[in-house]
Amino acid sequence: MKNFLTYYSLTLFFYIIEIIGFFFIYPLWSFDIFWLNAILRLSLVLIFAVVIKKVLFEGTYNFFKKFFSLVIIIPLFTSSFLKILFIFYGDTTNIILLKLLSDIASSLILYIVLRRIS
Repeated sequence: MKNFLTYYSLTLFFYIIEIIGFFFIYPLWSFDIFWLNAILRLSLVLIFAVVIKKVLFEGTYNFFKKFFSLVIIIPLFTSSFLKILFIFYGDTTNIILLKLLSDIASSLILYIVLRRIS
């Protein structure tokens, strides 16, 4: 349980940075929402990987190889899920709420997979 709380405390810190960045960049972004989300998520996930390796997964063999395989898949999943939510609810729902829903789903998937492969 302690690892779960530590993981989500770190996730929350990086996520707040991501949401703030998304909130300020989105109104200026002229490209597809998929790319904005993917670029922001990938950038912060790279930093996040170094931090959680040191804090939670220090003894995991080939952690970065495993993690970066997931990092490639998870942002694509999150961004695709956000795009689908936006298509269905974009005009009636706040984009930040849609982003939050897609990010929570992907975060849970990432944590479960990381725990199983470590």
